[in-house]
Amino acid sequence: MRPQREKKSAKKAPEEPEDDVTGGLGGMGLNDDHDPKSDSLLGSGKEDKDSDEDEEVVPLSGPGKAVKVPRKQTSGKTPARSTPADHRLVCTQWYVHFLGVKDAAAEYLYDLEDLTKPFKWVKLTEKAISVIVKGCRDQNIHVSATAIGKMALLAFLCMHHERIQQPLLDMTSINEDMLDDIERQKKLEDHYKDEKPTSDPPTAEFAP
Repeated sequence: MRPQREKKSAKKAPEEPEDDVTGGLGGMGLNDDHDPKSDSLLGSGKEDKDSDEDEEVVPLSGPGKAVKVPRKQTSGKTPARSTPADHRLVCTQWYVHFLGVKDAAAEYLYDLEDLTKPFKWVKLTEKAISVIVKGCRDQNIHVSATAIGKMALLAFLCMHHERIQQPLLDMTSINEDMLDDIERQKKLEDHYKDEKPTSDPPTAEFAP
């Protein structure tokens, strides 16, 4: 007799319950916990993205949703830039008060000689200043001897700051104390130039 083969009882996999569309969604296709506002949010993704750029999300400490607060927009005013006319007025008035020249002479220095910045005075020698003064007098503009001396000191001051690599950026940054100090420096240098021998000393002659 053949042994009876044991019949393997195949276990049937439990059938998964089908989703009850009407029952699971409350009869109307909606869950009880479903938030109807979420449907409107899903359809307006582009609008929410644009609005998020102008709004700041502030999380609440308690339970609830985050609140969007509009960002503060600061409107800072940029300071107005000075115009060439303003610079001309400031520079010419500085020439009048600092050098002691008349308005016509100050305008002549600024307009015709183009002495608008300290670096323009750097290469002016006493001879060049005398030529400028002559040009003023040719146009019936008087320049006093005191003003001529201050112009020479001003040129030497600008040159001195250039050679020590501290150039002056604006005429109005120069004051009377700086002019007094540079006057002493100029006298020392002029005195050194006067005493410096211009030729080689004579050689001593020895008798044969």
